[in-house]
Amino acid sequence: MSVDDWETVKVGEIVRQEKRSITLIDDRDYQRLTIKSRGQGVEPRDVLSGAHIKTKRQFLVRTNDFLVAEIDAKVGGFGVAPGSCDGAIVSSHYFVFAPDVSRVMPQWLDLLCRRGHFTAQVEAQGSTNYAAIRPAQVLEYTLPLPSFEEQGYIVEAVAAAQDIGFACRAEGAALLNLACSTYVTEVEAGRFEEMSLGDFLTLSLQKIQVDPEETYRIAGLIIAGGGLFDRGTIVGADTNYPHLFRLGPDQLVYRKLTAWEGPITVVTPEFVGCHISSEFPTFDIDKAKVAPGFMRFVATRPWFHDEMKQRATGTAERRNRLKPADLLEIEISVPRPHIQDAVAAIMSQIDLLRAESVLADSTAAGMAESMLEREAA
Repeated sequence: MSVDDWETVKVGEIVRQEKRSITLIDDRDYQRLTIKSRGQGVEPRDVLSGAHIKTKRQFLVRTNDFLVAEIDAKVGGFGVAPGSCDGAIVSSHYFVFAPDVSRVMPQWLDLLCRRGHFTAQVEAQGSTNYAAIRPAQVLEYTLPLPSFEEQGYIVEAVAAAQDIGFACRAEGAALLNLACSTYVTEVEAGRFEEMSLGDFLTLSLQKIQVDPEETYRIAGLIIAGGGLFDRGTIVGADTNYPHLFRLGPDQLVYRKLTAWEGPITVVTPEFVGCHISSEFPTFDIDKAKVAPGFMRFVATRPWFHDEMKQRATGTAERRNRLKPADLLEIEISVPRPHIQDAVAAIMSQIDLLRAESVLADSTAAGMAESMLEREAA
């Protein structure tokens, strides 16, 4: 069946609003949930005793409920409650709807939420003020409704691609734990040398004059040692910087501003030749002393970010800057070369898994988009 043959129905035709009102008891614990913005789903938030929740009238949520955040609907505050949120509570600022599971799969609703289908309808109505979204408006939104069989096919196909991404991220997290345990074991056994960063890092800036007619690929830094990301290409005429700086292979790079967030990493091959501003100092690593891959692991550690934070200076946290000379004063425990190499190898494996997870996520998103726009295969 073609998407042209799918029904287009109002939300009110396939859900009913639920108001499972309860009054909280002070000595009982309650799980709260959150609807993440940009259609990123519903998940548990925290558990609090009734005594610590000011508004005593709350509403129960059940698995597969369709949830809408009154205030955040305009930024994608739509989602479907997973099993982990069964029995959770929400305030009156969340609208709760039970889907008619004889007509619509909750997973189909969730897919539409994640694709921004309902958010687009909020934006189309121009609802941008506080409390502008009301239940009656939600019920008037529309959605495509394939047959139950087609819903299941599309949901399963997209989920299969998503599962690959989840598996890659889980394996990557396990490998990072392995790198941590390998490092900690060496340090606890005393098999390391204490070094300051200045013992093996040298400030090295590849400064270039900006040509208004040239194009430059720009890189950015992810916080918590998360690596570099591609910010796209600019034309020299579009920047106010008279100079940019080129990233070299295996250089350490960090952002001076808000260094307490851990915006620091080692340049990997795919970002060699990218450009950054003077806000991002770069350093050459003495590979005879420290393996670049090991230093990239260190850059992911919370304790290292704490060291950066302690040395940052400024009058306000968001404006704090970490000077290169102060960064170089940080001391780390450097294990034996073969342990460094083992940790570096693990980091390389994590890179491969991260690339696979990105590919899987983009595949899932592309499948969802194409299946909503063409014939279901």
